[in-house]
Amino acid sequence: MKKKLLIVGLCLAAVLSFAGCAQEENAQIANPITESTYEGVIEATGISMPAPEGATDVAYTLIDMGEDPQIAQMNFILDGESLCLRVQPTSTLSTDLNMAVETEGSTEVSFKLPEELLPLCDISGLNYDWTGAAQQDVQGRTAVSFTTNDGVGFIAWVDDVTGMLYNLSMGENADDATLVDFANAVFVPMQGEV
Repeated sequence: MKKKLLIVGLCLAAVLSFAGCAQEENAQIANPITESTYEGVIEATGISMPAPEGATDVAYTLIDMGEDPQIAQMNFILDGESLCLRVQPTSTLSTDLNMAVETEGSTEVSFKLPEELLPLCDISGLNYDWTGAAQQDVQGRTAVSFTTNDGVGFIAWVDDVTGMLYNLSMGENADDATLVDFANAVFVPMQGEV
């Protein structure tokens, strides 16, 4: 009898532990992305992201980065291309990015951003092995474009005056010239021209 009670007790304990695991697996992780509006992005972050002239299907979201400042995001279609602009306040990246471009400087595709800076300037949400990187200029700001052979890419730049990091990405048809053209179309300096 004691042996049967021990077996039943062990079986019951095993069932309860599996039930606890199943409950943990069903626990949901909070979605860090919330829908917003142009006005909502300004209210939450102070970031103004007006849609460029001719843009359609414009949608705004906010991305909660935990302890880091929120990322403001605008998805839109311009000239038939799907684009995503992300903006986040930063403190020291501007100086680091400018120094890296000056010391490594080249406008050739062989330009190589120091590996320690790539994660700091990449808020694109894209996870690729970039086959090309080139120094660029976006309305007088130092920029770096990253592309793949499959037409995926993004361009990153920092507005020195406001300390905002910008990433403009394309899921297809991206090349250096196209990224620069779209970045120039979408970037509105908050403080005016430099």
